[in-house]
Amino acid sequence: MSGYPSRVPPIKLDLNRELFNLIIQILKSNVNSEDEYIKNNSKKLIEKLLTYSVPIELEQKVEINVRLFNNEASIIIFQLLYFLKEYVEIDNDYYEALKTIRKKKFNKA
Repeated sequence: MSGYPSRVPPIKLDLNRELFNLIIQILKSNVNSEDEYIKNNSKKLIEKLLTYSVPIELEQKVEINVRLFNNEASIIIFQLLYFLKEYVEIDNDYYEALKTIRKKKFNKA
């Protein structure tokens, strides 16, 4: 038997109710994407978050404990960026800045 099912995911997020709902809502929006990768991963993440997240009701607030494996955290970040690209206007080519900085840093001999 593999040790995988009993492993605790290393990334822990303690979210309030509003942020938990926001992540689920963003993922639900991405389910309507034309991009199959985005669509399929958002469906899987919604299911995982709603199944395995742990609600903790404290005296005056609610927390949701979310545990993620590295690849799942990476996919969530990608999902969030995919969603945000519709709302953020890019005003500079930061890729060119990246290349310039790396060239200066690593071409020093």
